[in-house]
Amino acid sequence: MSKRSVQLESRPRQRDPYFDNVRAVLITFVVIGHALEGMSSNLGDAVYLWIYSFHMPAFVIVTGYLSKTYRGSPRQYERMVSTLLLPFLIFQTYQLVVRVLVNGSSLTFNFWQPGWTLWFLVALLIWRLITPIFKIIRYPLMFAVVISVLAPLDVGTDGFLAWGRVLSFLPFFVLGLLLERRHFEWLKTAHVKTLAAVVLIAGLGAAFLLNGHLARSVLHMSRTYEYMKLEPGKAMLIRIIVLAAALLLSGAVFVLAPRKQFWGTSIGKHSLTIYLIHAAVIFPLRFTDFFGSLTGVGKIAVIGSSFLLVYLVSRAAFVRATTWLTSPPLRPWLIAYPEEPKPEASQRSRVA
Repeated sequence: MSKRSVQLESRPRQRDPYFDNVRAVLITFVVIGHALEGMSSNLGDAVYLWIYSFHMPAFVIVTGYLSKTYRGSPRQYERMVSTLLLPFLIFQTYQLVVRVLVNGSSLTFNFWQPGWTLWFLVALLIWRLITPIFKIIRYPLMFAVVISVLAPLDVGTDGFLAWGRVLSFLPFFVLGLLLERRHFEWLKTAHVKTLAAVVLIAGLGAAFLLNGHLARSVLHMSRTYEYMKLEPGKAMLIRIIVLAAALLLSGAVFVLAPRKQFWGTSIGKHSLTIYLIHAAVIFPLRFTDFFGSLTGVGKIAVIGSSFLLVYLVSRAAFVRATTWLTSPPLRPWLIAYPEEPKPEASQRSRVA
């Protein structure tokens, strides 16, 4: 191996701006969707259905793709505890306190039922832990689809550790694990971009047609078929259609997302911080009449504020200031590593 090859291998892998751009688009849709959740209007409800038909499935696909390198190493476990488990505990406690102070609920600590947006942290933790399983089994995507379709038949999937969503969104995570960079490269052509735009516009039109006829819980994929009052056969068919539509719309987003670095790339880089902080800002308002009392101008202002919130929270200064909440440092008070072997000892072992 040449000296140049050794130098290239020793360099850290450069971050791909494309996937940060995809996440920037999706996290913006997440914030807008949560702002629309409390509003009531035909236009807002239709846009809400459209956003929820693809934004989390696409996010989960990207998450699965970026989890391909998971091997269960100590460093990766540390990362999961720091960015998933501890933030979940922190923001779950925050939501419980808000319920007491704003909604007058009794103070009952329950960490087995993730509050509102926090299901994603629990789901991502579980998905990454079972990643090695889906790397060794045959037909992992088919297996995941079957799980997604059959899981809501079990009434035990409601609430507890977000199992409903963990199992329902599993096909998108597994698909991300299976995708290669060449699959995303195939999406560059102009004809595919035109088709992607048509797909997204058609999806928005379908959302207007289905508005008032399709329950939001069908797209949230967090409830059992029994809770949604659907017959099992009909419910499973609807789930398959929802999975297929989400995949098609997600693919359209992947096609149209910018590929080169630009001012919004940093938004995707800090998408998890945005995900946590924006929910903390909006959550107390859910217990008031703030969203319900908005007029047309007020609703437009809130949507505009969503863009502003995404931008401000993604700034480097804000990210650094909130790291203790979104990614608490674990060393040295919680994480301990075995001592590194001394160089001479390592050399002796190699010689032996």
